[in-house]
Amino acid sequence: MQSKVPSLDLGGSGGLLFFAHANGYPPLAYQALLEPLTSSYHVVAGLHRPLWPEAEAPATLKSWDVFGEDIVAALGQLNKPAVCIGHSMGSAALVMASVRSQLPIKGLILIEPVLMPPSYYRMLRMFRWLARRRVPLIRRTLTRQFQWPSRQHAYDHFRPKSVFKRIGDEVLWDYVNHGLIDSETGQVQLAFSREWEAACYLRAQNIWHLLDSLEIPVLAIRGGESNTLDQSNWQRWQSKAPQHDYAEVPGTGHLVPFEKPEYLRDLIREWLGSRPALDLAHC
Repeated sequence: MQSKVPSLDLGGSGGLLFFAHANGYPPLAYQALLEPLTSSYHVVAGLHRPLWPEAEAPATLKSWDVFGEDIVAALGQLNKPAVCIGHSMGSAALVMASVRSQLPIKGLILIEPVLMPPSYYRMLRMFRWLARRRVPLIRRTLTRQFQWPSRQHAYDHFRPKSVFKRIGDEVLWDYVNHGLIDSETGQVQLAFSREWEAACYLRAQNIWHLLDSLEIPVLAIRGGESNTLDQSNWQRWQSKAPQHDYAEVPGTGHLVPFEKPEYLRDLIREWLGSRPALDLAHC
């Protein structure tokens, strides 16, 4: 592991908000959500290993535990109490970091964490060799287009995709501008490689047993039409950890931070303001 875990300082003054991004979506793609929060908070975004300057080979990933460990290291480097926000895989990594460390994490905002039926995780463990070919999400990831002649070509490719249908043009451009990098061939390509994205899906980790161990304030957020955190697992979470706060964002799916960033931002501000224990003003 690198001697220092990289992160992005997005600026701002006030208490520390730490953000952990989803698989396949670099932190700056979330600018519509995060940048306005810098008016009240100091916002820092972590970088998962696939985005490190000297990234290891995807085959080195054995579990999501390393993502939790990297968050622990990044927060240790910042050395300040923080409220942490995560999306998808980033939420799962934050749960692991919170339960398994003594860091001063004051609260968690978990947006669409990966909570699948326990049988799904067992299937991945037992048939990982087969999942690359048989699980549609993983198969599509490994065969998706990964480079384009220009960012405009990439935008034109993404715009009609059903996965982005609820995302506005400006936010989609954030993804194009910050989710792609210039390649040595003069084209642009995915910053988060297909191989790394698939490796993360293959190592999806069961965090169900950790949820009721969280002893800090938690805001759980679900996209109202999500097919990742479905209603049955959403209800199971509420039954398992009734001490958490729960909110659904109507008319959104798993990509709720991109689909309704303003709504989500207001929800986060309201929750932080309603919890005196989360006052970051003097941190």
